[in-house]
Amino acid sequence: MNRCAGKARVQLQPRLEPDAKNRYKTAKEMLEHLQLVFKDPQQRRIAQREYGELKMKANDDFNSFYAEFSRLALESKRDEELQKDDLFERLPYRLQTKGSTSNTRTSTTPAVNRRGKTNTTFAERQALLKEGKCFNCRKEGHLSRDCPEGESEDKNKTKAAATSAKKRSQSTQQRIQDAESDSASDSGKD
Repeated sequence: MNRCAGKARVQLQPRLEPDAKNRYKTAKEMLEHLQLVFKDPQQRRIAQREYGELKMKANDDFNSFYAEFSRLALESKRDEELQKDDLFERLPYRLQTKGSTSNTRTSTTPAVNRRGKTNTTFAERQALLKEGKCFNCRKEGHLSRDCPEGESEDKNKTKAAATSAKKRSQSTQQRIQDAESDSASDSGKD
């Protein structure tokens, strides 16, 4: 009892007296009693909320972040299978892509899909959005719909499609005129 003071000592003292009816038999019993008395009943809920809000910032120390992540995962009783994905989603974009070859790109050049648009995962889009960067070229200052790098390709495709449609329309109109003139010349011969 020499190492116990304050409120904890006040809680333990009555059951440590020689004439106490329900004396502590082990140190474990004392710790369990103190935990019942002092443990915050909302601790798990608070940990779950903090766990859900936890996000590593670009300039945070990873070890400190991971220690806090692990503590909150334990206190909130988060399933261990889900923790790996949770941890990945809470990392900044630069760490999500660093050193991984399976589900993220190691090249600085973004992969492009069939339509010429950049492929991005949900986590990548979230990170780019927070950093104020374009989903297409990954540069700051504009959104992907206003991307100057994708704009020229999109404009060229749009122009090519419009030109092709215009040619088809002109060709169709020419055939109609030719048919009308043939019809008029045939009716004039009779």
